[in-house]
Amino acid sequence: MERVARELPNRQWGTLKGYERRAFKEKTYPGLVEKAGSSVRGIVYFDLSARAWERLDRFEGDRYTKKEVHVFLDDGPSAAAWTYVTAQEFIYELSDEGWDYEAFRLKRHGGIRGLARRLR
Repeated sequence: MERVARELPNRQWGTLKGYERRAFKEKTYPGLVEKAGSSVRGIVYFDLSARAWERLDRFEGDRYTKKEVHVFLDDGPSAAAWTYVTAQEFIYELSDEGWDYEAFRLKRHGGIRGLARRLR
């Protein structure tokens, strides 16, 4: 996120209820869709500049729509936040499978060996 936004904003973990991450078919990144009874853990970023939002909007592209949601923060309170959900016209590109961040991270870094090479 910091690479795209070019900012290091304050952040905190939280939970977004009523949504799930699903894998895009033939892609490594997820789509976020509404699903009753589900929830998604993630990082909530605070006080992003207008310029950072412009960069994020360009990065996310037309597959996503920015939507205001209600997030439950780990330290207790809840907050209004913005997130990117899968645009309706791209829902058909999502698989029925959930999306796993750890699997993504390992695949992206070439597994444990690739990650070890990067750490040298």
